Amino acid sequence: MIKLTDFYYVPVDDLRKVIKERRPSKVLIQLPEGLKRLSWEVEELIKQYSRELGSELIVDIDGSPLFGSCMINLDVIKDYDLVIHMGHDPYPYTPRFSNVVYIELLSKLVLSKDLIDGIHSLLSELSVRNIALLTTQQHKNLLKTLRKVLSNDFNVLIPKNPVVTGCLIPREGKDLPNGVEAYLVIAGGSFHALGVGLSLRALKPVVRIDPYSAVVNEVSNEVRKLLMKREWRVHEACSASTWLVVSGISGQYRPYILKKLFKLLNERRLRYSHVRMPYLTINELRNVDSDYYDAIVITSCPRIPIDDISKYPKPVLTPGEAFKALGAINEYVYPW
Repeated sequence: MIKLTDFYYVPVDDLRKVIKERRPSKVLIQLPEGLKRLSWEVEELIKQYSRELGSELIVDIDGSPLFGSCMINLDVIKDYDLVIHMGHDPYPYTPRFSNVVYIELLSKLVLSKDLIDGIHSLLSELSVRNIALLTTQQHKNLLKTLRKVLSNDFNVLIPKNPVVTGCLIPREGKDLPNGVEAYLVIAGGSFHALGVGLSLRALKPVVRIDPYSAVVNEVSNEVRKLLMKREWRVHEACSASTWLVVSGISGQYRPYILKKLFKLLNERRLRYSHVRMPYLTINELRNVDSDYYDAIVITSCPRIPIDDISKYPKPVLTPGEAFKALGAINEYVYPW
């Protein structure tokens, strides 16, 4: 039987401590997509710790979509004394709920010697010296290891917050010094590395390090192709007269972006509708879209237009792309 602890370091002492301190009567477990089916192990641990304290409690599992802590739904969590949210750091634009506790899940994957040799070889080919390491939340424990093995040959920087999400990417001049020559992104798949590349407009090398498939590659060519596609979508939206603006809930509701968008649309005397959607896929979008709208902007998550709905038959833009289409900025900006 597959268990969560087969793949991740579960901080059982933290779990035991929070149960002891909070003494809840009703607990909700939140795990990311792909890990929900392993929630039973966390449930058993929580019940065990409660029995050790001489009490019984109700433990439920949150089955709603959860791609980040930006998606915590107040309507769900309000019914629980304690919500154990595992695998995501607190999202800076989500309200800090008093009953939500964040528990880290760090992957047990390691970087093989062949993978590290491949990183060395590729960086040598790129002729770079100053590099920055970025990653996803579950691989933060790999950063120090990688810095140690690379530091003899390269100047290796780890920013204060090295985590890349769909909408939060460390920026040069703000989170990182301007002298970085290449970026290394430890993550499964290519999305996070492509996001970093888009934020840099393909002006600097971005190296994808996938510890699952043991792949190391530089993604600039992919980023340039993606940029051309996104720029074409922006170009298509420049002539749009009617817009559909989609926003989310909780941390995916961004009123400051909506205010700016609505102001631009009003100034240009363009028609628009605003729809709130807690979860958005291509089917949900089709359900609210119609021939009335010429272009769509998603303000909830920039990953949706780039990754999930990139082949939609009309322009579906990130906020940054919408600002360019509306003439507020001249350069391509990702994500905001």
